[in-house]
Amino acid sequence: LAMKFTSLIFAAGAAYAAYMASQVSASAFVEIPVADVAVPAQTFWIGCACAAAALVLLSSHEKRQPVEGSVFVTGCDSGMGEITAIHLNTVGFYVFAGIFVPASKDKLLKKIAEAGGDPARCFCLPLDVTKNESVDAAVASVQENLRERGDFLSAVVNCAGLGFSGPAEYFPEKLYEKQLQVNFFGYVRVFQKFFPIVREYTEKNPNGRRGRFVFIGTGGGVPSPSPALLSAYMASKWAVEAFCQSLRLELKLRDYRIDATMINPGYIKPTRLMEEGVKLLEMTWKMMPSKARDEYGDLLDKFMKFSEEQPGTHPIYIAKAIEEALNCASPKTRYKVGPDSKASPIVGILPTPAKEWIVNKSMYGK
Repeated sequence: LAMKFTSLIFAAGAAYAAYMASQVSASAFVEIPVADVAVPAQTFWIGCACAAAALVLLSSHEKRQPVEGSVFVTGCDSGMGEITAIHLNTVGFYVFAGIFVPASKDKLLKKIAEAGGDPARCFCLPLDVTKNESVDAAVASVQENLRERGDFLSAVVNCAGLGFSGPAEYFPEKLYEKQLQVNFFGYVRVFQKFFPIVREYTEKNPNGRRGRFVFIGTGGGVPSPSPALLSAYMASKWAVEAFCQSLRLELKLRDYRIDATMINPGYIKPTRLMEEGVKLLEMTWKMMPSKARDEYGDLLDKFMKFSEEQPGTHPIYIAKAIEEALNCASPKTRYKVGPDSKASPIVGILPTPAKEWIVNKSMYGK
């Protein structure tokens, strides 16, 4: 709806420009130097730009891809991955659900049935995105299943993730590595090993669905502010941003019929992120010198309180944004989910003193 409204505004600007242009003789555009162009003539060219933008918006975002093929989703044990697997199943996709804990299988299939989906169209498979052998086994299982059903893999959605917090001054290097292994290298690993499957289908079917790789970021993406005490988490998420943007351009330069896009959530609730975050924080304290808690404990308590108080956006809106990214003929670079996700980049481009004051005051009370 918002896209249609924006397009109408552009179209109205173009219509106004056309009217103004009709009041100006052709010589106004040919003989007068650019610096001296009359206001109506300037309006004409602005209107042309608006019209072009309207055509692009309408053509790229109104076209839809058919709901067909299979989608591989990581991190389906809970939260965003789980609800994405459920939602994509209910709208018609066959879903491969990567789960880390075996007990998650029965829980997921039960929830799919309760949501009106078809549990028979969800294939759960064990997955640890930090291990090559686990991802290789997942690839083999997916390929075998696709052959048996005569189906194809149309998209891969990376939802697996975890979030560490703690002061950079004392944060263990081992935990930086673990954070990146899951949130960044895990995404890269899954992409590289599943890409040949998606590419093979798109090359053999030039008139079929475009392939899609979806990555989960955070906040509004770059240039959102990076809050204190989240250096590991934000480093991993911004690494994914850079990877996705570069990948997106590479795919276009090679004329592959495959797109890459980001989903940028704000605070999403309910998920297990807060619960798991508290457990990870306690583990992190134990791995740092005792003075770390003395110096930064109060600040982290304030940040956790701030996080708890945020109303959050329901994870179903993540799933719907992913559905849009899969089915839109020409997906956007990123989809921001939640009002905080949309506001974050605005804060990020403010003058540095203002930006830092807003972040520190709102999150840490100082």
